[in-house]
Amino acid sequence: MTEHRFDRRATPAAIQAAATWFARLRGPDGRRLRPAYARWRLRNAARAKVAAEVDDVWGLAGALADDPAIRELVDGAPSAAPARVGRGQGAAWTRRAAALAVFVLAGASGGGLALHFGVGAPVRSEVYQTAQGEQRSVTLSDGSTIRLDTATRLTVEMRPRRRDIRLAEGRARFVAARDPARPFVVEAGPARVEALGTVFDVRLDAGSAAVNLFKGAVEVRNTEHGSVRPVRLAPGDGVRVAASAAPLMVARFDRDGAWGWSDGRLVFAGASLAQVAAELNRYGPGRMVVTGAAGQRFRGELKAGDVDGAATVLSALYDLSVRRAPNGDVVLAPR
Repeated sequence: MTEHRFDRRATPAAIQAAATWFARLRGPDGRRLRPAYARWRLRNAARAKVAAEVDDVWGLAGALADDPAIRELVDGAPSAAPARVGRGQGAAWTRRAAALAVFVLAGASGGGLALHFGVGAPVRSEVYQTAQGEQRSVTLSDGSTIRLDTATRLTVEMRPRRRDIRLAEGRARFVAARDPARPFVVEAGPARVEALGTVFDVRLDAGSAAVNLFKGAVEVRNTEHGSVRPVRLAPGDGVRVAASAAPLMVARFDRDGAWGWSDGRLVFAGASLAQVAAELNRYGPGRMVVTGAAGQRFRGELKAGDVDGAATVLSALYDLSVRRAPNGDVVLAPR
């Protein structure tokens, strides 16, 4: 038994509408309906996402076109499929569209947002995570690799027509194997990044997501605000996607510095000492606190997970005292 489970934010009405459009587009009037469908899909990002998922289901439904149970359901299928089609390919299309429409509408009207199919392989879904101070690399079934930074959690779903990754927290580097038939899609908070074959980082912080591209090309969009124009990044471009409807502003980034975290190097280009301490504290095991000098700016490189070593460097540079608090924190303050 194969299951397709829609994104939890998708409503039954949205799924039903998308299924109806897909059935109509693959009928005799499909070409004429394309402009209307494009307008419907572009009105908001949620519709576009549901439509993409229904496209996946369409691929699975094709395997069911000649299933006896589907033939039996065609006679009572919803009106999503056109009433008149030709012979030959048209009849096969009718069964395929009915397979899609019947299962989508049954899943939506029944109060569940999952579709179950009697044939085919299940969608592969895996959860990967790291503890504080831990980094790990994983290789996916398609040859893509993911490098997880400290305190990171993500879910990977390998679908027939798309490779989906949901970053729930932390940061990861994605090296996407090229497969034009299956886009590589990463979602992180309000951000959606789509690529074919490329290398990029995504970091999720306090509800916003930062994307840095090292190789290839990606399209980044704000999934919570469909009115925000998506952007296409070139190598060396970065963009931050906030939960607001603010325009996406592309900026160049220091590629060597941004690459450093995967090697255990934290590279700072004018960050305040408060920001330096916050970044060090992500890795543990110790914790740094800066008082009275938090606004000082630091340019340089520190080792991830080495709070004591960082305290030695910063105290010498800025003439700070170093003491260990009763709770174990390393405290830096003006002398």
